[in-house]
Amino acid sequence: GGTLKNAKDVASYKAEMEKNVVAKGLSEYYSIYLVSNYGAQTDAILERMNQYDGTPEEQLIRAELAHAFEYEMVQTPLDFFNRRTGRVYFNLPSIAALTDLVLNDFQQHLGWSDERVQAEKTALETEVYEVSHFEYSAEAVAA
Repeated sequence: GGTLKNAKDVASYKAEMEKNVVAKGLSEYYSIYLVSNYGAQTDAILERMNQYDGTPEEQLIRAELAHAFEYEMVQTPLDFFNRRTGRVYFNLPSIAALTDLVLNDFQQHLGWSDERVQAEKTALETEVYEVSHFEYSAEAVAA
């Protein structure tokens, strides 16, 4: 990907990526998501999808993760789902279906033990629970 120099470049690139995203079997939503998160690297991520089997969503998450390993210094699945993809806050329901796939790629890429994988899964599940369950107390309301 090249440089997006101004709003016109971004709009043009988003339109181009929308066609590419739909051609990959993904919804149009992903063109906005990808360009917002990765800018001009979106086309490289879409191209990387060809390296993976599975549904378009599975191919995409693995391509995003491979990109994050190579360029973003991603350290944990929580780091990936929260800081890189924003899914913890903006697409929480997508995480459950993709967690094991992402954990497996982390294990393969970083040589994690099964114990480390389980610890990372627990950390991710804990964060997902905390952002999706709200507890109110009379004390908090009165404050």
